[in-house]
Amino acid sequence: MGIPEDVLRNLYENMMDAFAGVDMSGRIMMCNGIFCDMLGYSREELLSMSYTDFTPEVWHQIEADIVREQVLVRGYSDIYEKEYRRRDGVIFPVELRTCLHRDTTGTPSGMWAIVRDISERKRLEEALRDSEERYRAVVEDQTEVICRFLADGTIIFVNDVFCRFFGKTREELVGNKWQPKAFEPDVLLVEEKLRELSPENPLIVIENRAYSGLGHLHWMQFVNRGFFDQEGKLVEIQSVGRDITERRRAEQHLALLIFALNKVHEEAYLFDDTANLLYVNEEACRALAYSHEELLGFCLADINSGFQPEKWPEQWRKLVNQGVLTCESNHQTRDGHEYPVEVNISFFEYDGSGYGLYLARDITGRKRAEEERLETERRLQQAKKMESLGVLVGGIAHEFNNRLMVILGNLNLALKKLPAGSEVRDWLSRAELASQRAVPLIRQMLAYAGKGLHLQTESDLNGIIFEYADLFRSSIVGSSTLTIHTAPALPTIHADREQIQQVIINLITNAAEAMNTAPGEITLSTGVMDCDQTLLARNIIDEIPPPGRFVYLEVSDTGCGMDEETKRRLLEPFFTTKFPGRGLGMSAVMGIVRMHRGVILLESKPGGGTTFRVLLPANTSAESSQEVRPEPTKPDYP
Repeated sequence: MGIPEDVLRNLYENMMDAFAGVDMSGRIMMCNGIFCDMLGYSREELLSMSYTDFTPEVWHQIEADIVREQVLVRGYSDIYEKEYRRRDGVIFPVELRTCLHRDTTGTPSGMWAIVRDISERKRLEEALRDSEERYRAVVEDQTEVICRFLADGTIIFVNDVFCRFFGKTREELVGNKWQPKAFEPDVLLVEEKLRELSPENPLIVIENRAYSGLGHLHWMQFVNRGFFDQEGKLVEIQSVGRDITERRRAEQHLALLIFALNKVHEEAYLFDDTANLLYVNEEACRALAYSHEELLGFCLADINSGFQPEKWPEQWRKLVNQGVLTCESNHQTRDGHEYPVEVNISFFEYDGSGYGLYLARDITGRKRAEEERLETERRLQQAKKMESLGVLVGGIAHEFNNRLMVILGNLNLALKKLPAGSEVRDWLSRAELASQRAVPLIRQMLAYAGKGLHLQTESDLNGIIFEYADLFRSSIVGSSTLTIHTAPALPTIHADREQIQQVIINLITNAAEAMNTAPGEITLSTGVMDCDQTLLARNIIDEIPPPGRFVYLEVSDTGCGMDEETKRRLLEPFFTTKFPGRGLGMSAVMGIVRMHRGVILLESKPGGGTTFRVLLPANTSAESSQEVRPEPTKPDYP
């Protein structure tokens, strides 16, 4: 979402008065150029100061009482007067109203004020007391409307500005009881405020709406000073008024902009050419888990983990030249968590200085969806590839098996016809033995293609392992040792016992070959676990079964491990890293596990060994349990 540049400029440009904001400790958080000029400090100097630094000490307790008794109670103060000290040491009077800002929890988080230098008005009031004639000469040159009237409302003086603004002549007003036409809802407020005038409280500032002589409704600010006799009786009121319609509009723009930025679902930051944060919205505080005050002490480098301070001058020039920059980056929360964001930065100028509006949108969900889409596409492509290979391998194995059966059949018939001592008989026997050794190769090819003969029955995985334990140990080449750990009381599985035996042998053989000829340890273990969709999604086979309870067999080794390329191609038929090797062992494992609607989980890294965990759906029917079984252990696969 973009914020129109002209709306941003209205934050300060429409203000005819000085503007400043402080946190609850009094530290200056923002100010406009008029405020800087008023005090003679630069903006950077003021942002490192507290308001007490340029407020004479005599006002410290008075202003603290105003904050406690008015601002914190009702959210704003009456308009009041105080003094400031300029950089050059000159003390001058100002008039201001302080308003409270609360965060989303309702906790006070700062205050802001519209401030006006009233040195000229003070000099004017002094002149009024000195000489009526001098007073008249001065007030006629002012832009404010000025009126003096007695306690009963009789007007005794008006200036030309007053007459022009309200469309009256001096003759019509002086000596008569006339009041500007106030906006009806404000009449009672004006009357109540004027009744508060007293010798102890001779100055009352009233802001109300009034109609001009042309019938236009204006916001006016009247500074009303009462003059009393020695007995404390009100004798005269002097009212100096100023059209504050533009100021009110600017305040409304400011309030509207802050309200709007706090309602958007994007983080919003205002920063200067040094990358220091000048404003943050509520969403930014929520997303980063910092308070408003904390963030205003930060720069972009504190929230954006990709920010490079040494490249900032170049990035700032690029922003100034292009006006708008869009990119993706990462934000960092208070606890160090990083999340991806899409950033839109707009450049604008105000009062001769450049600023940036930084809008950030959390794209964690979009990134996750994109990753899931890419993973789905990868799995689909892999599935198509493996399906094509399966068709090819299955066809080859089928044709090869038919021809091999013919060869074996004829060799067998020939052997039966030859006499026992025939020299040809030895040759034919060796040919028959070689042909028979090709049968397991065909079975593995058919297993990979899912076309092998299999008979699934209710089986006990531990029983299969105990039955073929000696075979498993004899399949290990080299000096590696095999350790078997079986979990008690496993649920049964629907499985082809010979094919499960083949899976285990192939995995153990792979593990032994990973050790080369060096001594190593191979561990075969079993267990049961409940698997959710997240864990099953790590299946290196393309199909993902539904969540549920699975019995697993695990083969781990202390061998050389696998790199990413080897893991990616592991299940491809005829892919091998060993010489000599046919590259069908793991392909057959995949085909068998797929036929059993199982899952293969793999954990391996170069030099760190390899662990295969094969998950097979557990029988959940009551009759599959031979005894009361303990609760399965929680998944411990890393």
